[in-house]
Amino acid sequence: MQHALPQHPTEAKHPTVSTHIVLLGSGYLSCWTYRYLMRMAGRQVRAGAISITCISDTSQHHFHGFTGEFISGRLPLDHYTNAADVLMPEARQIRGRVVDVDDASKQVRYVGPDGASALLSYDELVVGIGTRCADRDIPGLRTHGHFLKSREGIAGTRSAIEDVLRRARMCATDEERQALLRFAIVGGGVMGAEIAGAVMDALHRSHELCPGAADLAEVTLYHAGATGDGFVPEYGSGQLGRLLRRKAGRALTDQGIRIVGGARLKEVTAEDLLLEDGRCFEASLVIPAIGQQVHAPAGLQAYAGDSGQLSTDRTLQVCGTSGIWAGGDVAAVPRPFTRNGTCPADALWAIKHGTRIGKNLARTHRGRQARQLRFPGLGRAAAFGPGKAILTLYGIPFSGPLAWALRAGFFAYFYPNLRGVPSLLADFMGRSGDNPTRNGNLPLPGLFSRTAHTPDTAAPH
Repeated sequence: MQHALPQHPTEAKHPTVSTHIVLLGSGYLSCWTYRYLMRMAGRQVRAGAISITCISDTSQHHFHGFTGEFISGRLPLDHYTNAADVLMPEARQIRGRVVDVDDASKQVRYVGPDGASALLSYDELVVGIGTRCADRDIPGLRTHGHFLKSREGIAGTRSAIEDVLRRARMCATDEERQALLRFAIVGGGVMGAEIAGAVMDALHRSHELCPGAADLAEVTLYHAGATGDGFVPEYGSGQLGRLLRRKAGRALTDQGIRIVGGARLKEVTAEDLLLEDGRCFEASLVIPAIGQQVHAPAGLQAYAGDSGQLSTDRTLQVCGTSGIWAGGDVAAVPRPFTRNGTCPADALWAIKHGTRIGKNLARTHRGRQARQLRFPGLGRAAAFGPGKAILTLYGIPFSGPLAWALRAGFFAYFYPNLRGVPSLLADFMGRSGDNPTRNGNLPLPGLFSRTAHTPDTAAPH
């Protein structure tokens, strides 16, 4: 039920501004909405005819494309984050957690870092938040699992792997080391497969902490689907999908990674994984890769479907609302050139959604009609270890070192901060040195003027 929120005097819209656009979140959707809004209407923004505000619970944009390389240590975490005020310099940044949206009065309620509640009025609202790491309410998973949604989560996982290796080195026999070196990745999607390969890569790269650990370790990927077709379901059930699943499975098993199907998790303890069918597996470290749970912001849940995603039309406007747009993970956007399908929830589509929303905001500000999303899809890229990758472009599959190099090039090209790309590539190829742009957070004039699109990734945003 809708309810009116009292006007907060300090957050009232400035009377000289004709259009106030509020972005919720600092992820792909907001960044690319800002990018194309500035490209199409930057003059109006700088003249004050349009104002932009971004509300996010973090001051950073998280780049998930190279999650596996961040886990393995192949890339330093400096490249994982970019300051939101650098990526969106003309936007006012508000640090806060959105708790409520009232579309009747066009206001957003948020809670700041100090716990105080405030209101912000908007003319146009772009919803790019509403997901969190899924734990499926599995007992013990939040306590014993190492989640990878944040920089702190990735750093903690890397530290946990190193801690296991140090403890294994102190063991007297290989049997004792092997009993300790048991790593479990829970989730059989593309992200789970990438994480499994990254963990094995981390063991090879950390040889000095525990010599021979990669040969002794048991890295196991557990997924709830049926053996075979239940693995990496994102690739689909057609002939191409079956081919890609075989290639992905071979890329993991060739590295000694075990894949266990039909493994629906029931409980996690400090030392074991308990499955619903009664099986029990020992594990020293558990990394969940079971996707995202979608929760539309309070006040907008009436516009969400059974999946929890906000339903939009083909122009990315939330159905049944005025001035509210959504995309990325939190939105069920009709997929172009299909009757009933919706866009996949990954980085490529979030970027394309933001691109369309940014253009449409510029068009509607000029009194023009919003246009439909027309992007047909590009492909998907995933890496399962150094030189082991699968990439599809318009249905054409590539694998091995070529796919691995192409994937690296794509992600580097579409890295949100162009100034950080040289050091990113240098680190990726193992040739980093003293580089003043290493932190990847230096501003670059006109950064968002180039066309942006990226291959699909399995990292949710």
